[in-house]
Amino acid sequence: MRHRVNVQGYWLVSVDRDATTAAYAALPAWGGLFGCDTPLCENFRHAYGLLPPAFLSVLITMGVDPTKPAELYDVEPPQGDLCLCGGWYHAVGELLSGRDALQPGQLNRYEVILREVTAGFRMGITARLAALPGSFPAPALQIEFWGQIPWVIASIG
Repeated sequence: MRHRVNVQGYWLVSVDRDATTAAYAALPAWGGLFGCDTPLCENFRHAYGLLPPAFLSVLITMGVDPTKPAELYDVEPPQGDLCLCGGWYHAVGELLSGRDALQPGQLNRYEVILREVTAGFRMGITARLAALPGSFPAPALQIEFWGQIPWVIASIG
């Protein structure tokens, strides 16, 4: 059953929370990070619960399992106790209003437009999908994030 969710006072989405929860339950442990043994993936496994509460709340409201991002990438090496990274999750639903986070740019590329959730952390919602698991129901949304997360593991390489 779909319901409307107002996300950060900017996007309005129609989300099927139950279908999203079921889709995540069918994914392997750690979703897109399954089998990833990089320091970034290892750190995320320990630090995902330290993502900004407002962002975690969006994921939980949509039925997204925060332990299973579809993608995770580092933007720069860890600096002290913080790591600048980005990634995304998926949810079953549609973007009803608010600016799509991926806008056509120059040279057939997309410009990523994210909104600040908290200092040092941004998010966006797009209908343009990447790394969507084949078993994931349609229609789907992509919830992008980019920002600093705590670096909680000792090793960086």
